[in-house]
Amino acid sequence: MIGWMRHVHRPLLLVAGTVACGGLTGPDVVWPERDLRVTTAVSRATLRQWDTLTVTLAVHNAGRVAYDIVTDRCVDAFVVTTTDGSVVGPGPIICSLIGTPLDRISVAPGASIVLRRTWLATGAQGGHAASLASREYLVRAHVPVLPRRRSGEFLRVTGEPSAVLVLPR
Repeated sequence: MIGWMRHVHRPLLLVAGTVACGGLTGPDVVWPERDLRVTTAVSRATLRQWDTLTVTLAVHNAGRVAYDIVTDRCVDAFVVTTTDGSVVGPGPIICSLIGTPLDRISVAPGASIVLRRTWLATGAQGGHAASLASREYLVRAHVPVLPRRRSGEFLRVTGEPSAVLVLPR
């Protein structure tokens, strides 16, 4: 029993010591937010309420390990906000993911992928579409990366936003 406990305590002390000395480091720790370069482009800079916008997300892996990018359309890959940060889209996605594996693609070191998504220029308020106010909005990549956090949320990688001006219908 004592020999078994000696093996259990050593790894735990090592992890606690590593965190106490300034965070996790070493060749086995990966940082998708450092390694993945994400850009966001929109099909047009001006659109009208209820128009469709094409959002192009390019992901480049500048790291040393491959990352699994979730490409499933049931998981948002971008976010639309007001200039002060209030989220207005995309709206709710109706999907059944029970028992279904998520679509994903592995991006090797040095490789890139491009994802294209569409957004109907409406506000996602309480799960119902509503007209957006006429103003500027920011469209930003919010690309999900596996593995998920312990909370069940995906790791997310973002990039600089693209601005769009929404005009009245």
